[in-house]
Amino acid sequence: MKILKTKRIFLYSVYRALRETPPKEFPTTEEIKVTIDNILPALKEVSIGFTKALDGVDEVNREVRKKKITDKVATEKREKLANQFNEYNDEHGEDIVSIEFEDEHFKVFQEQFDRQGWGQTFLNSIEDYNELSTAFEEVSSEKKKEK
Repeated sequence: MKILKTKRIFLYSVYRALRETPPKEFPTTEEIKVTIDNILPALKEVSIGFTKALDGVDEVNREVRKKKITDKVATEKREKLANQFNEYNDEHGEDIVSIEFEDEHFKVFQEQFDRQGWGQTFLNSIEDYNELSTAFEEVSSEKKKEK
């Protein structure tokens, strides 16, 4: 088992980025399966406060498409969800959380982060990228110490 410790907001950002990555960008079908079955659920679990708001926005968008609510009501609901998201971020975004993976799933996750054009786009700043990269390196260096 590998345990990555980093800021909750970082893991949410990675969750969103991976979730929105087109299947054609993954090098293998197996990696897609590992991502869907193991990586995304683990990321969602540690960033549940953020993902609840995201799920709420998705539901509002479905209601609009099905014409169950007006655009005005949808805007009001989205604003409320955005406020909830921001409050949660202010209270918990900087929390250091632990996310646990089986060794092989962690390896896939780290490969995704290290892949050219992936990890660099998961986060909004080079400082954030460096901080998460350092967290990955710490887990990897623990593995080398064990050998």
